[in-house]
Amino acid sequence: MLVFRRAVLTVAVAVAVSTAVLRAEAAAPPPQAAKGPGGSDYVTADVVKQAFGTGSGQGLVFRPAGPATAPRPVVIFVHPPGAFSPKYYGAWIEHLARKGFIVIYPRYQEDVGKTPFEKMAEEAVQGIKAALAGLKADPDANPDLGKVVAVGHAGGALIALDVASRAARDDLPPIKLVFGVTPTKAAGEKVRGVPLADLTALDPKSVVVMMTGDRDTVSGDQGARAILRAAANLPPEQRLLIRAGSDNHGQPSLYVGHYAPVSPNAAYDLAAIPGANAPPAPAPAADEPKGKPPQKVTRKEAAELWRVGYEERKELPSFDSQSVDATDYLLFWRTFDIAAATVLGGGDALAIKRDGRLYDLGQWSDGWPLKRLTTESPKPEAHKTDAPTSEAPVPPPPATKTKPGRT
Repeated sequence: MLVFRRAVLTVAVAVAVSTAVLRAEAAAPPPQAAKGPGGSDYVTADVVKQAFGTGSGQGLVFRPAGPATAPRPVVIFVHPPGAFSPKYYGAWIEHLARKGFIVIYPRYQEDVGKTPFEKMAEEAVQGIKAALAGLKADPDANPDLGKVVAVGHAGGALIALDVASRAARDDLPPIKLVFGVTPTKAAGEKVRGVPLADLTALDPKSVVVMMTGDRDTVSGDQGARAILRAAANLPPEQRLLIRAGSDNHGQPSLYVGHYAPVSPNAAYDLAAIPGANAPPAPAPAADEPKGKPPQKVTRKEAAELWRVGYEERKELPSFDSQSVDATDYLLFWRTFDIAAATVLGGGDALAIKRDGRLYDLGQWSDGWPLKRLTTESPKPEAHKTDAPTSEAPVPPPPATKTKPGRT
């Protein structure tokens, strides 16, 4: 009996020791790749930061330092409501600029809480135009206006689609790719937020890719699926849904929630960009002339202004709580790099889907593979057969012959 107890105690101690070792040696995610999509093979170490225009029509520009030896592709980075400072995506913006892109970050909604959702795309277009005008006058910039793509997070994905759909009307260069990450559900009868534009106006050669996360409790796949359905004028090979799964095999874990694409960098705050300082406090209102009745705001207008401001303030803490980790460079940066290179090289969404690099994300430090991405292409639209128009009665089917005595 004593020997048995000693054996049990030995096994228990061994299990406890092995568990402690496993906890002390928890697997780590792979570091940023040295080269390739999402990798650190940058063409420059420094990024030039510029601001063109003023107010809500301002366009912030981030480009590689030094004169361009060849035309540079352009990324229009569209922020969601509330994240008007590029600091919330500074690490991703820096990655793109150091990779050789010119990044335009249109500022809209300067007066937080006073810009209706349906007006945000108009202000974004003004910022893009201001940035393009400034780049045209910059001899070192050399933007390639034949290679323009857009990326938007959350509500920014809807605004990016709106901007792309009005590109021809508003004299913007055609946007070859709209890449949305964890897009929100569009405004509707029971949903407050950014409306979904008429996507039938998209360039017929454009590609729409939406990327979602399995821990997105805000919109899940619903926002992305609605967008891809609304872009049904594009053939299935020009639309794609990409899903990223969370992975807690090691530490820190990869958690793909709604705010996972946020990658803050204080060096990209408005105060760090010449000419893009935060707007000053509004001047006190002048006294109304005598005899003129004061301007009144209707209850509906007041409710709309309060609602917009509330939604933005509610989301900001979730932006501020994010950090840069493997979720950024392994999932979002890497996937966008693959998509942009494919589309700008003449490929479509089907070519992105067939790229084997898209799925293999590498291994944890203990050799265990990371959870792979999954993709889904929209199914071709089913065509219903027209019903017969004749009013003649349809003859009944022929009677089935049976043997006598059987039913």
